[in-house]
Amino acid sequence: MSEQDYVRYTLRLVGGRSVDDLEVRDLLAAVQPAGWEEKDEGPTVRFWLAPGADADGGVRAGLRRLGALGTLTSAAQEAGWQDGWRRFHRPVTEGAVRVRPPWYRPEAGLLDVVIDAGMAFGTGSHFTTRLCLRALQDVPLGSLVDVGTGSGVLALAALRLGFSPVWAMDNDPASIDSCARNAASNALEPRIFLGDVADPGLRLPAADVMVANLLRGPILELARRLEAPDGGAWAPSRLLLSGLLVEQGDEVEAALRGYRLVDRAASSGWLLLDLARKA
Repeated sequence: MSEQDYVRYTLRLVGGRSVDDLEVRDLLAAVQPAGWEEKDEGPTVRFWLAPGADADGGVRAGLRRLGALGTLTSAAQEAGWQDGWRRFHRPVTEGAVRVRPPWYRPEAGLLDVVIDAGMAFGTGSHFTTRLCLRALQDVPLGSLVDVGTGSGVLALAALRLGFSPVWAMDNDPASIDSCARNAASNALEPRIFLGDVADPGLRLPAADVMVANLLRGPILELARRLEAPDGGAWAPSRLLLSGLLVEQGDEVEAALRGYRLVDRAASSGWLLLDLARKA
């Protein structure tokens, strides 16, 4: 897309609200999970959507609810905005892994993952992605499937860490294209495929590890499939589940009776569950 092809939304929160409020974060994550820019220490938030994104019923409802929390305005993005976006997106380092936009150089001694995500698919900077990057480095190596791969950050980081083979799945064709481009840029070869965890006919790869950085709804759907009688045929030994708010953890953990909790990690109100399949 060209520079003018994105729409910039500006949300000015009122009533003492800020982006630290769980309701605000939940709505922002549902509308634009790739992330947002916080200004004035939280009361003002900017995010970008592709033109026509508000035609989706869920996005439209989310925008309406955000607007009820303050003042939400939108405008066609002015020429030159990508320079500002580049200043906003910087490298992210978690342990041995460094995720960087292509306009930064690699750093010696770190595993390099280059992500050119544009505006829609994630750059590694979101709290949930960083939690997953951290957790991947504490899991025994083996095969891995990244459910909801987006731009491919976690799948490519897993390959750099030594997981093999690695599958990368998403239900959005644009995300699949983004992941494939980033894989080529990194000279890495995840097994990329289009699929939806809510599709009962989809049989996921029987990987040792599954990482799913999604939202509560898709994760609960995944849990239902894992707990179904035929789920054991492909159920992974280890689950890394993120995209959750802290208060949603108990519900998700309870839905996965066949798994035990290894660890809970939280950052700025977001949660990662590390679960191991019971013997």
